[in-house]
Amino acid sequence: MSHQKFASRVIALIALNLLVKMVWIFFVERKVQLEVGFANYGEYYSILNFTLILGIINDPGLHNYLIQSLASSSSLNNSSKFLQLKFFLAAVYIVVSWAIALIIGIGGLLLWLLLAYQVLFSFLNYQRSFLKAHQLYTAEVFLSVFDKALLIVAFLPLLYFNFGLQWSVRVYVLAQIISVFIAVACCGFYLSKKQITLFKTVCFSFDFSLLKKLVPYALFAFLVLAYQKTDAILLVKLLPNGGEQSGVYAAAYRFLDASSMLPILFASLFYPTLCNLITRKQSIEVLVRDSLFTLLGLSLIIAFVSWFFRTPLMELFYQQQNTPQLELLFGLLMFALPLIVMYYVFSSVFTAQERFRILNGVSALGFAVNLLMNFILIPRYQAVGAGMASLISFALVALLYLLFYHQNFKPLTQKNAYLKLGLFTAFLWVFGLIITSFALNWMIMLPLYAILSLTLALVLKIVKTPKQFFKARHCQ
Repeated sequence: MSHQKFASRVIALIALNLLVKMVWIFFVERKVQLEVGFANYGEYYSILNFTLILGIINDPGLHNYLIQSLASSSSLNNSSKFLQLKFFLAAVYIVVSWAIALIIGIGGLLLWLLLAYQVLFSFLNYQRSFLKAHQLYTAEVFLSVFDKALLIVAFLPLLYFNFGLQWSVRVYVLAQIISVFIAVACCGFYLSKKQITLFKTVCFSFDFSLLKKLVPYALFAFLVLAYQKTDAILLVKLLPNGGEQSGVYAAAYRFLDASSMLPILFASLFYPTLCNLITRKQSIEVLVRDSLFTLLGLSLIIAFVSWFFRTPLMELFYQQQNTPQLELLFGLLMFALPLIVMYYVFSSVFTAQERFRILNGVSALGFAVNLLMNFILIPRYQAVGAGMASLISFALVALLYLLFYHQNFKPLTQKNAYLKLGLFTAFLWVFGLIITSFALNWMIMLPLYAILSLTLALVLKIVKTPKQFFKARHCQ
């Protein structure tokens, strides 16, 4: 496959995922929360985060390793070992999750439903690894969003037209399980039509040596998930109204999740390009600089827009469920976006260099600080305290990555860029104070603020245009 064709497929994957993700978050997930109530949704959100954190047991990077194995060998013997190991890890994941849940007081049908969903979804990703390895990118793009697209088609009429249905989080999770099961069946059927089998032999021989190679990646992924996802769990455990506060946290965090798609999807292109440059022993400084400051410029605009227009935005999305607490939490959490950008850029650099001592050390410290801050701040400030703890831990991780990057790579071309970024941040703050002082409709002020801010970012060359960014030197 030509590089141009491959690039077009990757761009299609990003665009389709972004579209489906946005529709899912804002038109389905948000509406379900309003239907079932903040307290019920908060309980679901807490257990969901618990299953996500331990999900690294179910998938410690096995899928990516499978792709490399299939690409380097035409034999299916290895894939048989992978599948057996996959089933073994799924069983361990369920047992360990159940045991820990029992200890910390999480239980009930909802836990088992979410565990089933995580196992099924992970198996779908496992199947999609075969599509990637055999370069069946059209099918891969389609199946990457198929389960969510099914739910969107099914849920939108039910949520927005009065059919008199009684919504519950169990119904919501069951529907997700059914949609993933359908996606797994469709993917399996497609693989069989292409005469691609998931295994060759039924002889059981677990190859645990594979896990040793995956431990550094798995530990890093676990620590990152731990300091990003423990907040909702602790809210439920530390507060008498924990379900409601977790629901408030979920409502605000939803927007950070959505905006984080920008650096996440960018990293899917950034990381392989980095690896290619490093393999060919070429400089990565210009690519890192342009990627970092372009994403920082855009994320700062999003963060300041969210802060200055937090009240009308929360009123628009949550109507009578909106509260001053939700507005403040939303505004605070969105300032984590630039820090998340720094995390994705610098962690991609260190992962490409296999600097796992830095990655795991920083992530472990971030997790420890996050836990400490949550125990201190949640009892006093509730959901806002969890948001403050997240912001502090994100800031610590981003700062340490920045320091280690400059210590290890000693970039020479970023001093002026940091100065311009500081001036741009000051402008965003002052301009926001000025524009919100006028008694104008916020639907006029918000786009005006965003457009003028983006224009200044382009003039200062903090944010690169697509033509400027994708220069030949980035892709050579």
